[in-house]
Amino acid sequence: MDVKEWLVRWASDNLHEGYTDTQASMEKAATDCRSAAEEAGISLSSLDAAADGDLAAYLRDFKDNILDAPGGN
Repeated sequence: MDVKEWLVRWASDNLHEGYTDTQASMEKAATDCRSAAEEAGISLSSLDAAADGDLAAYLRDFKDNILDAPGGN
């Protein structure tokens, strides 16, 4: 599994509950994601690259456009 696939899986599995669309909540999600990535042996530079350079913004967009969209997970 490449880093982008890992990131999509993490976001799908973890952004459902407990995170809102606020900046603080997405920063917390990014921190949690970075911790999980390190545990999985993924470098933070690879994770940031997979998130197009801004992990919190990537996670917010993922939540808004995938999870919260009609018919989303």
